[in-house]
Amino acid sequence: MKKFCMSMALLLLVSGVLTGCKFDFQRKEIKEAKHHLYYISADETELVEEAYKPKEETPQAMMKELMQFLKADEASDGHLPLLPADVKVTTHAITEGTLTLDFNEAYRSMKPTREVLTRAGVVKLFVQLPDIKYVKFTVEGKELADSNGMPISIMNNETFMEYSGENINSYQYATIDLYFTNEDGTKLIPEERTVYYNSNVPLEKVVLEQLMKGPETEGVYPTLPSHLTILGVTTDSGNCYFNLDSAFLEDALPTADSSIAIYSIVNSIVDDCRAKRVQISINGENNLVFKDSIQLDQFFAKNSKLIQKEEE
Repeated sequence: MKKFCMSMALLLLVSGVLTGCKFDFQRKEIKEAKHHLYYISADETELVEEAYKPKEETPQAMMKELMQFLKADEASDGHLPLLPADVKVTTHAITEGTLTLDFNEAYRSMKPTREVLTRAGVVKLFVQLPDIKYVKFTVEGKELADSNGMPISIMNNETFMEYSGENINSYQYATIDLYFTNEDGTKLIPEERTVYYNSNVPLEKVVLEQLMKGPETEGVYPTLPSHLTILGVTTDSGNCYFNLDSAFLEDALPTADSSIAIYSIVNSIVDDCRAKRVQISINGENNLVFKDSIQLDQFFAKNSKLIQKEEE
């Protein structure tokens, strides 16, 4: 009996070691894989990553393969597919590196925690393709908004944190100062606003999106086009880097002082966020000139001289 117990103990020990080795090997395989597939855990709290080897590594073949993957109603190992069974991709198109996926109305029926994970997984899935830098979601042709009505612009890997637990969709309040302009476009006028936003979204992005919505105060005027697209936001060591689309150059609102639009952004960011300076790029390029007078290849600090005084 004693020999039997010892044998069983040894067998269990060896089994555990082999299981651990298998698990470590799987983790190493996933980490070293060039491409990945994504699922959602059964409890809908995190993304699950799996190594993936495409049949062909051409962009066209991979796109077709990944679109078929999205259509699957079942996933392996007890995980959930990225899309619930009733959510379908109706159309997809690639324009200048941005993949636009249009979903049916069932997309809106997902609960917020599942929707964020779905969105993160789909974006991570397709930005693996060499000709896709960003992904945009629409539902029945209309721009996607989150559960609180906040517009969701184009996304890439940097858009998403490593989500885990119910806090993936936590929201919080912030009181921010936004700078718009006076009627003749010569001065900046501050407007205080309280926003309720997803804490996983950088505050810098929230501030710029609020500027794009325009002022709520009578006699105060917008400084940015409402259809401006934010391609990326990065903050590092007190510097904030915005990557915007060409609408910032082509559709900038007319003002007497050409610097008003720029310092509308800069003053708002410096007052509300941790950044002390701002740099603006257009489609990844900053060796450009704004309104034929202001070089964008520089950092902009807050300009208090442009702020209109109360007596004015």
